[in-house]
Amino acid sequence: MLAVALIAVLLLLVPLDCLKSGVSSPSSSGGVHAASYTKIRDMLFGHSGACNTQHGRDDREDPDYYTTNSGIPHLPAASGFMTTHGTPRFMSVFEQTAIVIGEPKHGMWRFQENGYIRVYRVQGRRGIPLEKREQVLDLAGIVLLDAGADEEEKKKVDENNKLYGVLMANYKHIESKHSTLEYAFGEEVFEAEGGEKWLNWIDLPIFHSKFGSKYEYHVPIDLPLWYCQVSSAQFPH
Repeated sequence: MLAVALIAVLLLLVPLDCLKSGVSSPSSSGGVHAASYTKIRDMLFGHSGACNTQHGRDDREDPDYYTTNSGIPHLPAASGFMTTHGTPRFMSVFEQTAIVIGEPKHGMWRFQENGYIRVYRVQGRRGIPLEKREQVLDLAGIVLLDAGADEEEKKKVDENNKLYGVLMANYKHIESKHSTLEYAFGEEVFEAEGGEKWLNWIDLPIFHSKFGSKYEYHVPIDLPLWYCQVSSAQFPH
């Protein structure tokens, strides 16, 4: 299947003039004009009937033209390259074997999340500081202070409970009363008086303490995300 997929990719690399035809000819089953289809076929099967191969067939319309003398079908062959960000990857398909050579660390990676809910800062109210974004994602709710806790622990608990209070009171789901989309799709960060930066919205996982146990038994959500990576300059690693 990979070989077939790569052939399809390589066909996309064919110059446009190879796929265009001004000839008024019948279309193939794939919708490509017959003249263009012939060009593509010749590209993928240039080895069929090549000189000095003892092929013994001269007519490409011969039903046995694309077979060996023993009746085994010829397989398509293709090679080419594709480039992103100036980094080429060379691809070839021969005898149903796909080969890709290029940037060694470049790849397309997939991960998934279980679903997020975006909540918005109520206009005019205090927000979550920008630098506390990651901390808010892990808030487990109001924390009770243990007896005998030291000053550092008291400070952590106090900060946790203040952030949780702001999140619960000042961040809501978007409501129909908002008359414009600017509130939802405007600046992510609001700079308050004094230079403090507040988050206008936060994406919280569905199992966050803000939502209680509302989504505890929610059906699995598969939201795939994709990213790619490339080696650093001069291959330091």
